[in-house]
Amino acid sequence: SLGYNAFYGCNIKKLTIENMKKITINYSSYIGNKVEELTLGGIDVFSDVFNVYPKLKKLVLLDGITEIAEKSFSGMTKLESVVLPNSVKMIGDGAFEGCTGLINADIGNGIKSIGEGVFNNCSSLIEIVIPNSVTSIGYYTFENCTSLTEIVIPDSVTSVGAQLFSGCSSLMKVTIGNSVASIGDYTFYDCRNLEEIEIGDNVTSIGLYAFYNCISLREIVIPNGMVSIEDCAFYCCSGLRSVEIPDGVTSVGESAFYNCSGLTKIVIPDSVTSIPYGLLSGCGNLRSITIPFVGDSKKTADGTNQYPFGYIFGASSYTGGTAITQNYRGPYFGVAADATYYIPTFLSEVKIIGGIIVVGAFSNCSSLTKVIIGSDVTSIEARAFSGCSSLTSITIPDSVESIGFYVFENCSSLIEIVIPNSVESIGAHPFEDCSSLIIYCEVENKPDGWHSDWNYPSRPVYWYRETQPITTGNYWHYDTNGNIIIW
Repeated sequence: SLGYNAFYGCNIKKLTIENMKKITINYSSYIGNKVEELTLGGIDVFSDVFNVYPKLKKLVLLDGITEIAEKSFSGMTKLESVVLPNSVKMIGDGAFEGCTGLINADIGNGIKSIGEGVFNNCSSLIEIVIPNSVTSIGYYTFENCTSLTEIVIPDSVTSVGAQLFSGCSSLMKVTIGNSVASIGDYTFYDCRNLEEIEIGDNVTSIGLYAFYNCISLREIVIPNGMVSIEDCAFYCCSGLRSVEIPDGVTSVGESAFYNCSGLTKIVIPDSVTSIPYGLLSGCGNLRSITIPFVGDSKKTADGTNQYPFGYIFGASSYTGGTAITQNYRGPYFGVAADATYYIPTFLSEVKIIGGIIVVGAFSNCSSLTKVIIGSDVTSIEARAFSGCSSLTSITIPDSVESIGFYVFENCSSLIEIVIPNSVESIGAHPFEDCSSLIIYCEVENKPDGWHSDWNYPSRPVYWYRETQPITTGNYWHYDTNGNIIIW
């Protein structure tokens, strides 16, 4: 044993202790000690016992030690270097927490578990290699390691805790291995210099505020196995330019992309079952969007609370947003409601994958120039595109069976439209004030279900003929390349 007062008053700077079965620590034993380099071997490391080395800069643990107990070296602000042997299997909670001078940490190749907060507030730690032996990393392990610039989580790691890199303001590049199942809450919170991240294929969820204020992140590839993106996951990621959420994601949380002011394109797949109010509020540079449906969820033609397109952007003002009043079907059937939303000023292209295009869906979206309607859409309801004065191109698939009244009212830039032969009913005045429009119908004559005023005021109409007609009239067909040809 090494007993009381063993080194009292000594000016030793380098100390090696080996093969001790027991160390009895008395703080008075080390008053005024100047040990800067400590080598330990063949002993257990007990919690808190080494705080008595206030000037310690280098710590070397020799082979044989299997565990670093919790808070063993916490708060040793002068410690700069740590070397652990391969025999160490576990580092306890907070073992090096608050070692603000720690620059290098070699944790060996035998570690299986890194506890909670092990390197929390090690603000000088520049680099650390996590060996392939590690299977779990605890909560806030590297929180506020403000000098850490790059880290790789190997494929051996299956479990990582929340807040893992929260506040790592210098972190630029991260690789997450293929065995990690989730990115926890606040994992990269305020990692404002994070530029590049590779997410493993088996990650299925991204937690609350996981990438909050990661303002330098330009792009992110979300793996195909992803299922959920939680509230505020990418909150204030102003550097993001494009996001494609893969098919398979069923849930996107509130404000998940709030104030992603640099975002120009986003794809939300058909697997998403509901969209929270104001999901894209603050995305003032958005130019292109793909959505699974209009509003908060898929609706039926006779349903209530058929929220319009503006619902996804919310009613709060933001830079790059334009206030647009939209008319929609509210909580009572047959009763219209109005709401003002802030929609990105330069948003020009929209694709709707499925559902119905609800009453007033895109009304007064005057910046829209192109709309693609997906093959799962069955109905375009009344005034859906009313006031889309810049709209020049729209594709209606042959899944659509009905077109409501005043659907394209005042789409003054719309040049041509093809009505597929699947459309069984059209309401009155769908092309009101479409002064430049030419209509191509994939039927030979007006079906009974089309309103008598379906083409009021009269716009040029061409009817489909597979072969050249004998009689004169306005007829057309497709050439071998699918182009419209007038007979």
